[in-house]
Amino acid sequence: MDAFTVTIIIIIFTTLIASYIRRITKDKCLKSFEGFIVTIELADRSKYCGKLEVESTGLEVIYMQQMYENEIFKMSHIIYKDEYAGLFGIFRYHDELTQRGIQRRAAALKKTYHPTPLRRFKRKIANFFKLVKDSLIEIANTLSGKLKTTGAGTALTGNEKYTTKLNQELINTIDASYDPLLEKYIGNIVVVFIKHPEGLLKLPGVLKEYTQNYIELLDIEYIDGRKCDIVFPRKVCDIRGLGESSRHYSIFNVDFDIKKYKKFFAKINIKKRK
Repeated sequence: MDAFTVTIIIIIFTTLIASYIRRITKDKCLKSFEGFIVTIELADRSKYCGKLEVESTGLEVIYMQQMYENEIFKMSHIIYKDEYAGLFGIFRYHDELTQRGIQRRAAALKKTYHPTPLRRFKRKIANFFKLVKDSLIEIANTLSGKLKTTGAGTALTGNEKYTTKLNQELINTIDASYDPLLEKYIGNIVVVFIKHPEGLLKLPGVLKEYTQNYIELLDIEYIDGRKCDIVFPRKVCDIRGLGESSRHYSIFNVDFDIKKYKKFFAKINIKKRK
């Protein structure tokens, strides 16, 4: 096989794989709100309320009723990925949940507080790959260098940018956000510092998930007094500590009970207001 044919194969293979990876990759925190009625708030204080659709290239809020913006009929609003820097938060208010949304949220709560052994194992595996991401990048670069010194390397030398691109796309699918400080508090009440435009807010919330760019929190009583779940960009909020006794790292001892959960968290909010 001549060098030109190898070049064509590399270009086609790299383009197809990279395009597929970009298409299917979604942030876990954003994806968990997909299909729910949410309110997206931007840094400029503008808000968009509707059903959330998440794609690898951005977000779309589908309005529940017809809207007019500057006398133009509009049924949705799109926020592209390169506009995420202007995102302040995504709010899922409990009083806006549909019956199906309530059921989906209850199921997510159950998984958060009492994950099955299989789910625990899968998370440990994912965390392992997060920890070794730097090693994977180094291995990929080393292999690329080794190939250049072999007979096949002659054909690959001029196509280094394609192999490098593919390596980066593959490695970037592994969310390198493992944080041992946060990992041990998944499913527990934490103290959240929120950098709100009107001042620093200090609120309790349940840490459900975190990624490289976002933090997902449950059961926050926000500034308007409404209960909600929130996805914040990490630049907007910080986890500053555990918000419950270290003697019991889980709210429940045996089985998940939504009524018991609500009663427990109501006590936490009462103490916070005092």
